[in-house]
Amino acid sequence: MIDMIRVNIEGVNQMVKVYFELNDKDIISTSKYFNNSYTEAWLDDWAKRVIREIDSSELISEGLVQSPVLGPITIREISSGAKALITMNADETVISNANSCGDNCAALLAELSKKKDFEIYLAYPMNFGSLEFDMCIVRDGAICHNAGEFEKEYLLWRHSMTF
Repeated sequence: MIDMIRVNIEGVNQMVKVYFELNDKDIISTSKYFNNSYTEAWLDDWAKRVIREIDSSELISEGLVQSPVLGPITIREISSGAKALITMNADETVISNANSCGDNCAALLAELSKKKDFEIYLAYPMNFGSLEFDMCIVRDGAICHNAGEFEKEYLLWRHSMTF
């Protein structure tokens, strides 16, 4: 793994490490991992915001979410994108499967990339639009701060694949 240490005037910048490919044994099932690993500590203000913005629902208590479509549901029934974003924030020991996230997760992923170090597996060109973020592509150490840089690295990886 590549260790990223970047210092600026304000202190240490945070960065997400992006893997375009992983061994099968290293790829987690977002829902299974979240459902079997989350604790009350994971369900903080970030989790409340994720559930509100991604699922248009409200975290009522540790295990209860109020959905405008489904009514009351358990925390285990939130979307896989919400589960992935909560895991990225709460558990730095796992490479989160960002392939579980749709493009609606891009803004929160970009925001989180500037706040903390974490690792993701992302094997599709998520639409980051005009968002800015801090990502290191692990395969070659490239640093990406916008969609154009990320898409370039993604395409270089895709073109290097052999089928």
